[in-house]
Amino acid sequence: SLIGDLGDAYCTELRRTRIGPFAVEDADPTRVLPLEQALAFLPRIELDPDAAWRAGHGQSIPGEADAEHVLLADADGPVAIAQPRPDGVLKPVVGFRG
Repeated sequence: SLIGDLGDAYCTELRRTRIGPFAVEDADPTRVLPLEQALAFLPRIELDPDAAWRAGHGQSIPGEADAEHVLLADADGPVAIAQPRPDGVLKPVVGFRG
């Protein structure tokens, strides 16, 4: 979107240097973080088993949040990353179960 905003421009290389609390200079290829720890920077919304099943299958669930993305989780851990929508639902955009 940055290149599109510039109008008549193009990009030959783009490198992400940070996402959430993680910076490329801190990367260690031998270290593997558990999913729950890697996503700890996202606001977390706890789900009951029915809502977790629906979210895990890509279905929107009722809910609101004041963030661009939220982590949907249940007693077993992360279910999905969701985007809050204006109509009062949380739409899963990345699922971890099916």
